[in-house]
Amino acid sequence: ERLFCRGAGGSLAALTERVAPVVGTLSLARDASALAAARGLPAVPAAEFRCAALSERLCAVPTQQLPNGTHQQTGPSGLQRDYAAWAQGEAGFTFCSQPWLFSVAAKGKLLQLEAALRMQHSQQVALRHSLFGPQPRLGIGAKRGALAWLPADVAAADAAAPFLVLRVRRASLVEDALESLAGNTPLSLLKPLRVVFVGEEGIDEGGLRKELFQLLIEALFTGGYGLFVWNEEVRCFWFSRDSLAQEGAADYLLVGLVVGLAIHNGIILDLKVPTLLFSQLLGEPSASLESLKQVDPELARGLAQLLEFDGDVEVTFMATFTVAATACGEPKTVELLPGGADRPVTNESREEYVRLVVEHILLTGVRPAFDAFRRGLLTLCDGPALSFLSPEELEELVCGT
Repeated sequence: ERLFCRGAGGSLAALTERVAPVVGTLSLARDASALAAARGLPAVPAAEFRCAALSERLCAVPTQQLPNGTHQQTGPSGLQRDYAAWAQGEAGFTFCSQPWLFSVAAKGKLLQLEAALRMQHSQQVALRHSLFGPQPRLGIGAKRGALAWLPADVAAADAAAPFLVLRVRRASLVEDALESLAGNTPLSLLKPLRVVFVGEEGIDEGGLRKELFQLLIEALFTGGYGLFVWNEEVRCFWFSRDSLAQEGAADYLLVGLVVGLAIHNGIILDLKVPTLLFSQLLGEPSASLESLKQVDPELARGLAQLLEFDGDVEVTFMATFTVAATACGEPKTVELLPGGADRPVTNESREEYVRLVVEHILLTGVRPAFDAFRRGLLTLCDGPALSFLSPEELEELVCGT
């Protein structure tokens, strides 16, 4: 920390030259610690390798004081310059090549930087398309005439605006918001967001956006749409395994768009989901009993008891390779493998059964819904900086601390 703080007013090049050798040594220590942790040995927590002083130094924006006493930015921050060098593949050391050094706040700044760059590109492309013709819209789940209540001149002005304008009526907030998103182009979704509650005065300076997303998340997760299931013990939602819900890929894609739009615009969400979801969003699927505890701890305990049972599993439990599910709210049985309804769970096969149950609950049984949700989210948040985050860090950025 002292090394990173020394000469704080110096150039990025001077800072890089001074600390690069130390970072190399720290990287070796971090790798050794990660290896020890993977083997179940004592290890240094990953968070201990973050450098707050470096993150603060890089995030600082150079300014100069004007005659009237105010300060004016004179150039990009060190983080912006370092990211540009890293993204362009310039030779030499960059801090972005070692993102484990950054604080969660600094990684959030990088996501915002990528968002700003994508927004700028979106606005430039929107201008070109306004001159040379429209771009195809998403069209996912959009109903013809769903926004017919919106006057044509207002709709045209919104489409030509340098912002993504969401006009919603409180009486039909979810429908208006989702239909508006579905009717936009992928590039237009990257534009800076402005929210208008129809019939209400007020300029969106952040408060209206926060309110809209809070209302949308509450309605989509708890409003009777049947897309997610609540577990009271862990107080979080998971994807519904109802067959009707799993057929609604377009609905999950739009929910993913809502969450991605909030992340893209730096809006903290009251999103009650397990850390497991953020692991899977980052391409780290997990199907273990420990992971299942985040979604359904009661089922996890029951499966653990089955594995530890000393008696005759087949006679005592009388279970087959099936799980209970629902179809349009009605109970049904799903086979975990072909012929599973006729295959009993025995002492010899119980480990396979537990593995298949866990995979079904966390992966295969919700795959259509999760894949659509992830695709919607990544429509807006698929920049390189996303890979810098751990699941816990992504959760902190989305949901706050």
